[in-house]
Amino acid sequence: MSELSTNFSKEISAIKLYLRDNSTRIQDLWLELSQNFSLKWTALHANIQRNELQIAELMRRMENITLRIALMENNWEKNNIKIKDCQGLIHNIESNVTDLNTNSEILKQSISTICNHFIQNNKLHDDGEEYKQNTTAIRIKN
Repeated sequence: MSELSTNFSKEISAIKLYLRDNSTRIQDLWLELSQNFSLKWTALHANIQRNELQIAELMRRMENITLRIALMENNWEKNNIKIKDCQGLIHNIESNVTDLNTNSEILKQSISTICNHFIQNNKLHDDGEEYKQNTTAIRIKN
């Protein structure tokens, strides 16, 4: 029996040693796992905060873009009205230019006609003076 109890004691000691070693390994692994988890959690938290800041910035930019689009939509109708007004003004200017061209032609023809009448009247007047001079000269000779 003593041999059996010696073997049993040795086995129990071996089991205790095995359990102690495994317990130490498990504690070491648990500590490493806890540290890794803590590091990962800290990194993840930092990423989340950075992403939250980026999302907030993107939301601010989106709001800015939305306001600008709304402003453009509001101004769109005003600009269309201004464009239509400009088109009407351009049409009026084109009509005025056409009228001015027509009036310019009429004025040109009128001036040409007046000049021709003046030239003809001058010739008749010159011819009349020449006639008077000739008849006066003939009377004087007679």
